[in-house]
Amino acid sequence: MQAHLGHAQLLAYQGSMTRAVEHYEQAYQLAKSSVPGAIPQVEEMLGVAYLHKAGMDSGVFRQPDDFCLLPNRPGRAYAK
Repeated sequence: MQAHLGHAQLLAYQGSMTRAVEHYEQAYQLAKSSVPGAIPQVEEMLGVAYLHKAGMDSGVFRQPDDFCLLPNRPGRAYAK
């Protein structure tokens, strides 16, 4: 389980979130079957990985546009 978590963290650092999520999923399955005490932490890591992958897939980090939760008033722009 720890090997999958470590590999997933390295992949996430490199930006390969699809592959990272696969390893987090494998670590989660191992936690459910043999390390029940680790389930909450692995679930949290998996959830954050899915959230980060969704942000990367949608492009919100590069071009937020309509994805902004707090849009600016009409006619005003954010400083870059």
